[in-house]
Amino acid sequence: MSRTAIRIATVFLALASAQALADCPSGVRPVTPAETEYVTRALAALAATLPATPQHMERQGQPFDFKQPAKLAPPCKGSPEGSFETSVSAGYIFKWPKEEAARLDTERKKVRDEMAALRTLPPDKAVQYKDLVDKSRAAYNSQPKAKRGGPSLSDEDKKLAEQKIAEGKAFDDQARALEKAHGDSVKPQLDALTAKETSLQSFPQQFRVILAINAKQLPPPQRTWPRSAPPAPRAMQASR
Repeated sequence: MSRTAIRIATVFLALASAQALADCPSGVRPVTPAETEYVTRALAALAATLPATPQHMERQGQPFDFKQPAKLAPPCKGSPEGSFETSVSAGYIFKWPKEEAARLDTERKKVRDEMAALRTLPPDKAVQYKDLVDKSRAAYNSQPKAKRGGPSLSDEDKKLAEQKIAEGKAFDDQARALEKAHGDSVKPQLDALTAKETSLQSFPQQFRVILAINAKQLPPPQRTWPRSAPPAPRAMQASR
């Protein structure tokens, strides 16, 4: 099992395409005894198909009660017998073995240290960056300032203050540009290390398995989901 594949995921087995049911503008009809019996047996069959808990995983939720009769919401008026979704699901939580989790944590720390080293400016650039920051700070600090309770700045002092502020900002911009240039130069390496660091996560991870009949909606198309061929239209009668 790959580490990335253990991330939260849904495995959806669709056994039939569903009839699209709206909000029942014409009202609902009673559930037939045959439908209640069918759903009860269908749920039990689906629940029995749920995978056993794999190694290093824990099953979440209560076990399925095979003796409990199914409760089915009333279908829309005019809907064919059996045209409803039936599904069961189970959640699983994966926990890395202690030794493996410790190994992953150690490797992840090494990767983070590599990333921190990459983000750090080289010595010559660090000296240049500090010089620009010092010059910026000195320019800002040297601007004339009016004293509290004292007279306001003269036009000459205001002009000098604007000049010093502009000088400070110019040095600031140079320092930021130097920092950005370094960040851009190491971005490919950082992206690769970020992906590696993500793959080394050791915290518990969850996923859910859903088995359904007459599913109204399939999972998003960007994922690859196992699908089986749809059954005959009168699947409920055929399953009796």
